[in-house]
Amino acid sequence: MGIKQWFVKPTPKQFFYTSLVYAIVFPVIGVFIADSMVSAYMLFFLILSALVTRTYLKPVISSNGYNVITGIIPFIIIITFLFNSSISFTKIAEDKTKLEQVSGVIPDEPFNRRVGKNTSSSLLIRDTTLHCKYYDRDSCSQAYGYSGQTANILYQPGTWIGNVVYEISVDGKKLYRYEDQLAYFRAEQRTDRRQWFLTFLLFGFPSYWFYKHDKRLRKATPKRSIEEEQTLKKSQELAANEAGCAGAIGIILFLTVAICAALAGIIHFAIHKFGLSVLYLGLAGICWYVLVILSKPSSEL
Repeated sequence: MGIKQWFVKPTPKQFFYTSLVYAIVFPVIGVFIADSMVSAYMLFFLILSALVTRTYLKPVISSNGYNVITGIIPFIIIITFLFNSSISFTKIAEDKTKLEQVSGVIPDEPFNRRVGKNTSSSLLIRDTTLHCKYYDRDSCSQAYGYSGQTANILYQPGTWIGNVVYEISVDGKKLYRYEDQLAYFRAEQRTDRRQWFLTFLLFGFPSYWFYKHDKRLRKATPKRSIEEEQTLKKSQELAANEAGCAGAIGIILFLTVAICAALAGIIHFAIHKFGLSVLYLGLAGICWYVLVILSKPSSEL
C-alpha cells in the first residue's frame, strides 16, 4: 500500500490515524500562521471527529448517520470569517480628499455605550463617535492627553466598525497622521486576508477529503442489524451494572464536566464571545464521547 493509495482510497485504519494526526498537528500550525481563534477551536472539533472515526476499526458499526463534524467545518470558518473579519471587506480610504471632517473639543475620557451585551468605547466629538482601528472599537487613546483642546479630525464614515479615524491634529500637531494610519490599515488588511486564506487552506479544503472518505467508509462497513443493536444495548446495560463504584464515579464526573461546559458555551455565545463558546461546546462534546465509551461493554472498547 503506497502513499497514493493512502490518500486516494485509505483503509479504515489509515483514515483513523490520518484524522488523529491531522487533528493534533494542523491546529498547532494554524495558531502560528492562520487565524488563532479558529485554529484553537478546530483542535476540539477535529479531535472529536477523529474519535468518532474510531468506529471504523470495528467489524460492524451503528446504522446511524455519517460523521458530519468535518462536513460543517467550512461553514463554521465562513461564518466566523464574516463576523470576525470586517477589515478584509473594508475599502480603505486611499484618497485623503474623500474623507469627512469634524472639529470639536477632545473630552477627558472615552465615550462608553452598550452594544448588545458588550461595551463599546469611542472618541465622541460633536455627537460623532470615532474609532482609530477597523477591527476593534478603539477609542483613540492618544487623544486624551490633549483633553479640552480643539481637534480637527479626518475620518471614513459608514464602515463595519463605525467611523474610522485617519488623522487627528491639535494646533497643527498630528496626533494621528493620515500616512501612518493608511500604512497601518493596509498592513492589517493584508495580514488578515493572508491569515484567513491559510485558515481555509489548513481546515476548509482538507475537510472535504475527510468528509468524502468518511462517507465512503461508512457505506462500505457492515451495519448492525436490529437484533444486533438490541443485543448490544442489553450488553451495555449489563456492563453498566458491573462497572461498580469506580465506573459510576467516572461517568458522574464526565457527565458533570459535559453539562457545565455546555452551559458555559451557551452563556458565552449569548454574550457574543464566539471563540470561547465553541471551545466550551467542544469540551462538552469530547466529554460526552468519553461517556459513550465508558457506557460500552468491554467487547466494544
